[in-house]
Amino acid sequence: MNRRESLRLLANLPAAATAARIESFRLPWRRTPAVPPVIPVGLDAYLMWERWPYQRIGARAYMRSTYDRAGGNEGADASHFLYQLADDFNVTLDVEGQGVLYFARYNHWHGSPWHYVVDGTDHLVQESSSADPTNPVPGSVFMPEQLFPRPLTWTWDVTKGADLQWVPIPFERSFRMAYSRTRYGTGYYIYHLYVAGANLSRPIRAWDGKTPPDRDVLALIERAGSDLVPRPGSEEGRAKGVRQEDGVASVPPIQRSRIPASGCGSRGTGALLLPSMRRSRCSTARGRSTIGTDASIWSRPFRFTSAMRRIVSTSRAFSLCRSSVPRGSS
Repeated sequence: MNRRESLRLLANLPAAATAARIESFRLPWRRTPAVPPVIPVGLDAYLMWERWPYQRIGARAYMRSTYDRAGGNEGADASHFLYQLADDFNVTLDVEGQGVLYFARYNHWHGSPWHYVVDGTDHLVQESSSADPTNPVPGSVFMPEQLFPRPLTWTWDVTKGADLQWVPIPFERSFRMAYSRTRYGTGYYIYHLYVAGANLSRPIRAWDGKTPPDRDVLALIERAGSDLVPRPGSEEGRAKGVRQEDGVASVPPIQRSRIPASGCGSRGTGALLLPSMRRSRCSTARGRSTIGTDASIWSRPFRFTSAMRRIVSTSRAFSLCRSSVPRGSS
């Protein structure tokens, strides 16, 4: 190799090194195409808890209401309609696109019967006090009752203030809500819109006004406040492979201890139980439950109280740290 060729080689080394470095960044993306995380839609949003920590790329949430468009608070958000098509058709919400109505709140039973216009098809939804609104019915319900069952709906008779409904109402092209009555017609709504091609857990199919919510969703919500993790040794626990691991973790002051939950994967559930006699000693401890092997995937903090008995989490590990030593304890 002559002197000129050697100089040319040396001159090209920085460019070659830079190209190799760029290529090293590109290669992994070529081998693993980027796919947006699955977005739980409709009733799946109540069941797919493992998707809660993921970014929802292609979804946008909106909150709308009958607020005063003039910028004040005239009538406490009451009777501010977008437009009127008939005496019994006063529009409060008008949306275009593909999406799901997830929540609606009406002060008392005001506005009922309500028009739920899904992709141009009008469905009449009402509260059982609608027939005689000046004499509300005790134990009132949404109607048709089989389409709006509890615990996805609650009326003013229970809430002491408003009719609430969380039954997902999907629409493919448009959704419009209108009130039959205008006296103090308040409304507060939450809906999501999804871009075309979004990675949804199920296709959006327009609400047909005939199909009731899945029973497994109702059963899950009815168990709110109960122990969702089957007991080890019980028939349900054995069927689901639940097992108990006992041990002692020493957490010195101002230090951290890691308690692995070896049986918990990304879809598993771990429970950290505290013996009652030791709960007060944990009052200065704080913790963090982690999914995956790296806290950067998802990590949730928690703090003990004297009344707390267990921490339940979809976790692979619990990390505890004591900030101080409580008085009268060792």
